[in-house]
Amino acid sequence: MPGNILAARARPIGCPVHEDLDWRFDLDELESAITPATRAIYLNSPHNPTGGMFTRADLERIAAIVQARDLWLISDEAYEDVVFDEARHISPASLPGLYERTISVYTFSKTYAMTGLRLGYLATPDATLRERIKKVLFYTCSNVTSIVQFGGIGALEGPQDCVADYREELRIRRNLFYEGIREHAAGILSGRPPHGAFYAFLRINPEWRRDSATTSLSWSLAEHLIKAGRIGCVPGVDFGPRGEGYIRFCFARSRDELRGALESMGNLFRGGGAADSFKSSLASRQPRHGSS
Repeated sequence: MPGNILAARARPIGCPVHEDLDWRFDLDELESAITPATRAIYLNSPHNPTGGMFTRADLERIAAIVQARDLWLISDEAYEDVVFDEARHISPASLPGLYERTISVYTFSKTYAMTGLRLGYLATPDATLRERIKKVLFYTCSNVTSIVQFGGIGALEGPQDCVADYREELRIRRNLFYEGIREHAAGILSGRPPHGAFYAFLRINPEWRRDSATTSLSWSLAEHLIKAGRIGCVPGVDFGPRGEGYIRFCFARSRDELRGALESMGNLFRGGGAADSFKSSLASRQPRHGSS
């Protein structure tokens, strides 16, 4: 998204989501970042890479800000159907008075597992804006193959029980992954299971460092897991400077693949070198008896 903003000759102003707020905005911080030059607020909920979700109260406050400041809202809802437990996705455009100033962006990639087919759509009632958006699309990504478009129609018009089944399977994989993290990476990786999306954005214990010459803790661990364990992951700093110290995993893989990756992770962390010395130092600090 920052690249798209820059391409439009605008300037993105970052506002972080916070782990202690369940990966949501500090709304006072968000409002303080708005300047007279601000034209729009960009939201992504459920959020990639953290899985955080804005609440109805969050969105109502953001709606009030948008209306008071005469702003547009760009709402990225790619993971709208990938939510777990008691969480509920709320589209900002469904709030009173917000549809007219919201550009809601959707994709078939997540809900229908069509990631490689690159099919998405957006909703806005502004006819002039729609025409301008179409012009940009024609001269950038050009055409989406008609085969994929008919596939999207079939996904929308067909039975939707596959969406609920997929969501439940992802919930099972999420729980399997986090149980494995507690078993195989305790003391090194930590974090709460997300409410949405299918990523684990985990905090890295800063005392773990495989390569002291590497300035980025995120990159150090990611390179170690990829090279030594063949475990796919993304360093948190790739999502911006606030992501340093975290690492992102995708738990949408098959259960067998997840189990294999977790076992490989456990072998690495139990295996020698920096990880082994870290485990030993961690154990030496623990009480010898079962007190908490």
